[in-house]
Amino acid sequence: MTMNFETALAAHFPGAQSESSYIKRTGEVLKPYGFQPSNTIACVGVCRDELTRTLVEDIQKTWGEAFNFSSLAGMLFLGKTGFLAAHQHAPNGDGPERYAYFAFPHIGLDSQGTLGVCYRTGRKEPSHACGALLAFQQELPSNNELDLFHGPTPQFPRMSTLGDLRLLLFPC
Repeated sequence: MTMNFETALAAHFPGAQSESSYIKRTGEVLKPYGFQPSNTIACVGVCRDELTRTLVEDIQKTWGEAFNFSSLAGMLFLGKTGFLAAHQHAPNGDGPERYAYFAFPHIGLDSQGTLGVCYRTGRKEPSHACGALLAFQQELPSNNELDLFHGPTPQFPRMSTLGDLRLLLFPC
């Protein structure tokens, strides 16, 4: 059964907010703790997809220039070196450095309420909102254990894995 967008949104994501409302709210919630654009760097991990650009723009409107953690499917593959690099960009002129981390996959919900689907500008047919997330999901074996060292070579971590790490996925 296909639901309309509003019904599907309420069913799958109760209490969902617009991205701009949510990001604006982060500024309001963190302000009493001393976080403000002048002393905080936003670190953003979203999918590289064009659908995520408005979210990044909203983060930058609230927090200023952001450090880019982005990778396919919004997964964080930057490691310790990437986090340390981001920390070297935080404002520290008037006290301690502060970091606001934002990490979001993008799921998609079309106007008929179908999860994972979107309509892209200039394309006639619907597409998967995040092909990388869909591919990752389809690679999961039935035992919910995924070997992260497969693919071409360790020299190309975005096309293969990150060393001998193993990711255990537990059903919710």
